Amino acid sequence: MDPRNLRTVNDVFRLIVQRAAPRVMITRRAGEWQPLSSHELYGYVAAVARRLEAWGLRKGDRVAILSENRAEWAIADFACLALGVVDVPIYPTLTAEQTAYILNDAGVRVIFVSSAEQLSKVLGIRARTRLEQIE
Repeated sequence: MDPRNLRTVNDVFRLIVQRAAPRVMITRRAGEWQPLSSHELYGYVAAVARRLEAWGLRKGDRVAILSENRAEWAIADFACLALGVVDVPIYPTLTAEQTAYILNDAGVRVIFVSSAEQLSKVLGIRARTRLEQIE
């Protein structure tokens, strides 16, 4: 794919995978910064996309990402985009009340959280939302 023909984020993802680079991003594993190859990135994105499909999510459904900037955020985002699922990014600094409002207003069915702190926030408001899955 010619980079001049990129039109969507999915095109960017396909180009990243096509280039087969040994390092497309770095992530923290076991307390150390480690490279993530385009092959590994593709594998993670495909696995998350399969999981979303297994949960019955289809084009137009909503998935929230409650996370700091990290590789897992990009992986969840690419997986959603690959399926045509709408991802709803939520700032991790928002309060539980603000998070609940966004989840309900957007009709979110699944949420990805980045930490035990974010999980605790979501568990505290889950009963007031339409969440089916917390990952």
